Parts: sequence; structure tokens; C-alpha cells
Amino acid sequence: MKSSSITLTGYVNAVERDSHVIHELGRTFVERIAAGAFAKALEQAEEIELKLNHARVLGSTADGALTLEEDAIGLKATAIVTDEEVIRLAEADRLRGWSFGFVCPAGGDDWEESETEGLERRIVRELELNEVSILSIDPAYIATTVEERGQTPGKRKVELRSSEADIQVETSAHQPDARFFIRSMEIELLKIKGGRIRNGKA
Repeated sequence: MKSSSITLTGYVNAVERDSHVIHELGRTFVERIAAGAFAKALEQAEEIELKLNHARVLGSTADGALTLEEDAIGLKATAIVTDEEVIRLAEADRLRGWSFGFVCPAGGDDWEESETEGLERRIVRELELNEVSILSIDPAYIATTVEERGQTPGKRKVELRSSEADIQVETSAHQPDARFFIRSMEIELLKIKGGRIRNGKA
């Protein structure tokens, strides 16, 4: 029996952690989102869309399809999806990661030299969060900037950030064992802290 809905959970971005090297904005840099930046963005946002591959809208925070929170690790998403294509992709284990789109306001970031010569570090302290996307394609890019023309004159640069991260799937037909989630969280924490799993033990 096919599920009529699925719940997807995962971390869209880990705060206070350097990204891969980004070539964008005419610069070469690593980027990290400061702790608290997502929480502030969530407080200010009226609606954040949930999309598939940045293209098709699946719902939003306004209709309850998407719930976002910043915790000690980063931006955590819970998405309740009824879209048949996404359900098929999830059941076939073809969901590849998460992405988010944001606008950084003037003065919302700081730049500093990184430990690697010739490489800068960008610290995003303030952002406007526009969307969270579920990816069914391999995150071939780490960073992309697109221009968005809004109601007001001029264009805004919308920055897209994607990562290959675990998407946990929970269906109404099958409720995973809680131990699975605990173990998954332990693995995720080890990844973030740069640890390794040796001999099958954390």
C-alpha cells in the first residue's frame, strides 16, 4: 500500500561550519552561517517556500507543509509532503540532499582572511530566507547566485546553497524504530565534528 504522505527531516545547513570553497561574487572564499542567523530569519519571515529542485513549489511554512528551526547543529527542516513524485523518489531512495535560497542584506556579512593563504572567509550574520528545496538531483554545485526581479525597481541577488545531506523518510505506513533516529543523529554529529566511525563504533 502506497503512502499518501511522507515526512522528511534533515539538516539543511550546519551553523558555524565552513563550507566548501565557493567561487562567487567575484571572490574565492569559504562561507559559514553564524549561529542565530537562521533563528532571526525565521522570526522575520512571513512565508518560506518548500520546493523540489528549486523549481516546483510543494508547500510552505504558511500552510504547515514545512517546519524550520535552528538548534545547536543548524537549520533543521521537517517537511510533510503529499506530492506523488516526491513520494516515489523517497521510496526509491533518490532524494539527494537539501538546499536553501537566501538574500544577504547590506552589512549582513563580514569578511576575514582564512587560514589558507589567498582564501577569504565570509561569515553571514543576517539573511532573508526565501526557500528550502528538496533535491532529487546530485548537488553538483555548492553555490549559485541568481537574480530575482521583485515588485520594486532593481534586482536582488538570491544565493542558493546546496549540500549532500541525509534526508530521513518517515511514512504513515512505516514508523522507523527510534533507535534508528538516535544512531543517525550520532553519525550526523560525528560528521559535523569531523570525527570518524572506526570498527563500527562511534
